[in-house]
Amino acid sequence: MNPLKGLKLPSFSKWSRREQLIAAGCMGVVLLVAMDRLVVASWWHHMVNFREEIDRSEHSLVTQQRLLDRKDSLLTDEQKYQEYLRPGAASELQMATLLKEIENLAHQAQVSLEEVKPLTSEESDLSQTYVFEVHSESSLDQWVRFVHLVETSHTLFKVQRAKLEKKEDKQDLLKGYLRLTALAIR
Repeated sequence: MNPLKGLKLPSFSKWSRREQLIAAGCMGVVLLVAMDRLVVASWWHHMVNFREEIDRSEHSLVTQQRLLDRKDSLLTDEQKYQEYLRPGAASELQMATLLKEIENLAHQAQVSLEEVKPLTSEESDLSQTYVFEVHSESSLDQWVRFVHLVETSHTLFKVQRAKLEKKEDKQDLLKGYLRLTALAIR
């Protein structure tokens, strides 16, 4: 049963001027609240989300610009170290190249190489370390020059162990031993 069925309201035109104004004001408030909830609130929520997205985009843009600025400096740094980088060649080919470099350095220092023995190499994700034993004969000046050339070469050799002895049959010659490592950056 409908409780409002028996309720008869007078038509709007029969209401007094004051009742009409109050009813129109109430309808206006209800309309404003409905507009606020349906249109303005959703628009405001959309604008807040849009502003947050713009802020995130601006932050991302600043970060990316900073990375692009660093890219140029990294490229110049890479060019500085390019001479130390080697293309990824086979281990045997790399070992032969390093042996040839040791021979060239010994020739420059006028050191006579008796034996150059490659040992096992150690491999990591970014580099490979090659180990060599070098036995030589030379004068003290030549040997010091050879060690200096090895340490300052672009091949990134490092002297791990060095030993120098007098040769018994020739007093002016020394018998030298070096244990070298060479770092090959990939």
